[in-house]
Amino acid sequence: MSAHLMWALFLIMYGTVFPLSPGPQHQVPDDRNIRVKIVMKIY
Repeated sequence: MSAHLMWALFLIMYGTVFPLSPGPQHQVPDDRNIRVKIVMKIY
């Protein structure tokens, strides 16, 4: 596995367990979409 792929998977898993923007304003789907876009940029 490439380092980029492992880092992307780590970010996705870390974000699902520990939201990147905690608090009442946190929106999980939007956060996940942002991470997916970051992963797509890598490729």
